[in-house]
Amino acid sequence: KGRLQKVSIEDIDYAEANADYINLVAGEAKFVVHSSMKNIQAKLPAKRFVRVHRSFIVNLSNIRTLEENTLYMSAKGLTIPIGRLYKEQLMRRLNLV
Repeated sequence: KGRLQKVSIEDIDYAEANADYINLVAGEAKFVVHSSMKNIQAKLPAKRFVRVHRSFIVNLSNIRTLEENTLYMSAKGLTIPIGRLYKEQLMRRLNLV
């Protein structure tokens, strides 16, 4: 809505695709950005964030549990699906392969 909000990268828990927009979730706050996942992924530091699904990029430090094809995040027990195309990369990033 024409408002610019500064958000610290450390505060971002995850990014979720929503049509032509991206929801950036930081704690209780949610920011909507007109962008693509590819563009957001390029802007987030690769050491800290990983794409786990075509619709989700997560902050590695907020992953609590990995089970089959689901991630459990620290934020309110949030569950995020793991896409099969992204699972191997995620496992490497978590040093599980």
